Amino acid sequence: MEPAQSCTVCSSERPKYRCPICRLMYCCSSCCQAHKLACVAPEADKSGQPAEKREQRVLWDESSDQVVSAQALSWLSESRRLRQLLNNPHLRELVQQADTTPHPDDDLRQLMVEPLFVEFADECLRVVEGRPEPMEESD
Repeated sequence: MEPAQSCTVCSSERPKYRCPICRLMYCCSSCCQAHKLACVAPEADKSGQPAEKREQRVLWDESSDQVVSAQALSWLSESRRLRQLLNNPHLRELVQQADTTPHPDDDLRQLMVEPLFVEFADECLRVVEGRPEPMEESD
């Protein structure tokens, strides 16, 4: 899907943000608020798949400071500790569950009581926040 040339709400500015529900583009917080009043999720076809395949699931407003930069996301692939954690088949199953759930808020609350998943989430945050990897304890 090609980015819109102008805001889908006011049509006067170039859009910077994307609605996490319908994926339409808007330019500012006031257009976001106006759009939210009329936003409708894309219809599903008979197979249950969205009419438009979404690039990613986003549960927060992309205009917020909670968005992780592409560079910080790339650091995840470089983390030795994350690779070690992901060698655990149980953790991979938990991550897959988190990624595919139709109820992310509820399921993430449940996953955050799993010590292994909490360790994984903490390491992901450490990496994207740019904090140094802790020194390994010697025996």
